[in-house]
Amino acid sequence: MVGDDKDNVKVDDFVDDIIEDNAIAVDSDEQNGWKGGHRFCEKRRCFYISSALCFLIGIVVAVVIFISIQQAEELSTSTTLNSSMTAVPSPPPEAITEEEENQIRATLAPSNSATSTILEPTTTTTTTIDPTSINLFSQNNSPRRDSVASILKVFFPSDEFPSSPFQIQAMDWLVEKDSWPSPFSVKDFSSTMLLERYVATLFYFATKGEENWKEVKYWTSSESVCDWEGIQCDFDRQIISIEAYDRGISGVIPTEVGKLTNLESLSLERNQVSGTIPTNFKMLTDLRLCNLSYNSLSGKIPSELGTLNQLKDLELSHNDFSGTLPATLEDLAISGTHIRLGRNNLTDCDPSIFICN
Repeated sequence: MVGDDKDNVKVDDFVDDIIEDNAIAVDSDEQNGWKGGHRFCEKRRCFYISSALCFLIGIVVAVVIFISIQQAEELSTSTTLNSSMTAVPSPPPEAITEEEENQIRATLAPSNSATSTILEPTTTTTTTIDPTSINLFSQNNSPRRDSVASILKVFFPSDEFPSSPFQIQAMDWLVEKDSWPSPFSVKDFSSTMLLERYVATLFYFATKGEENWKEVKYWTSSESVCDWEGIQCDFDRQIISIEAYDRGISGVIPTEVGKLTNLESLSLERNQVSGTIPTNFKMLTDLRLCNLSYNSLSGKIPSELGTLNQLKDLELSHNDFSGTLPATLEDLAISGTHIRLGRNNLTDCDPSIFICN
């Protein structure tokens, strides 16, 4: 027991020594200006906090230095540009002589001389055109009209174009009402597409589409002509078929239909189309089906139909055709084309060659 008491006394003396040392340290800290900071934190925690503060201060200093460098570089670049702009003055415009000025005026002035050179239109067509360069988007009708006419005249080289009432009506619609081509369809634009749009519009007016047609979906609209009711196009977006069965069509077939040289099928069955078959049909060399039956067509059947070697079916029955049949049509029938001519006023329909009833 005496030994234990001695040990306890030693422990107590050791604790008192630690407390006394801490008190001396605190007093020393207060004298050095820390004002008792060790009362609230341990040495290790203070070390971490001071390290973090130093790190943050370093980051701030680095950012400030970086911004200063950037501003200095921008100021240097601006100064260099200004000095280069002011160092080389723009050269003054060269003066032209009076003779050169007169030559320029003569070049720009319109010529009224009867001997002026006239450029004849060529039959070679341009497949692609930039509409923006020819004022097709112009809000002013005059430059758009000139541009449309300049393209279409290539396809009508020997005609005074436009001249017929239907040509003028179709041209007026293209210029004043049609919004095609739009800026979004420029990449698909070609002179042939404009021609076919013009011919389809002319066909619509010539057959009294505004008055009598039963189905006019998209016709004379800003949609692509390939979307107009009854029209089909190939992969090149060229018209290959016009189908208008029992649609209330009247009027006449315009000669301009012959400009649709890719046409493979034309069906106007059971309408009230009058007039004659245009001789321009000879240009439809890809035509395979032509059905004009049950209409009011008259006159002689043109010999040009007999030159269409691709034609497989020709339906002309129930019309008012008269006169004799051309020899070319007989040759076409002998070669295997089915030709129906019944219910007409023909004088020499041979039932061994043609279908005459």
